[in-house]
Amino acid sequence: DEIQFCFEQDGNTYSNTANVTSVSMDGKTASFAVTVPAGIDTGSAYTLYAYRSSRKSDKTAGSVLDPADPTIAILPLEQFDYLATLTDQATVFSIWSKKTVEPVMTTIALSFQHMGSMMTLHLKNVGSTAINDLHSLVLQTNPSQ
Repeated sequence: DEIQFCFEQDGNTYSNTANVTSVSMDGKTASFAVTVPAGIDTGSAYTLYAYRSSRKSDKTAGSVLDPADPTIAILPLEQFDYLATLTDQATVFSIWSKKTVEPVMTTIALSFQHMGSMMTLHLKNVGSTAINDLHSLVLQTNPSQ
């Protein structure tokens, strides 16, 4: 897994990446080492943004930090392969962290936040009446099945 980083200090931003070197047995903690870019003064506080995407190798659009403003994560631009059941359709796609790093910190722990899941829902009107005013949709289980 690769983690993308943005270092922000005094209005300047620098990007870098790091590979995960180990993952805990429960899968909740990972270790990685990232180099602080030369433009960051580690004697002063800076903001560190970290982004991990679940972009698959065959999907290359999106799931990156915005090159123009790497404090912003661009979500996937392509959907994953369409699957017929809702259970299989949701895809966990990204986690995000932001932390102010003070000069006294030598080791940094980041708590990542789940950004959500992406789902594609294809609707087909099988009735004989056109529907032109659909404003909302409620998805619920069918108790008869």
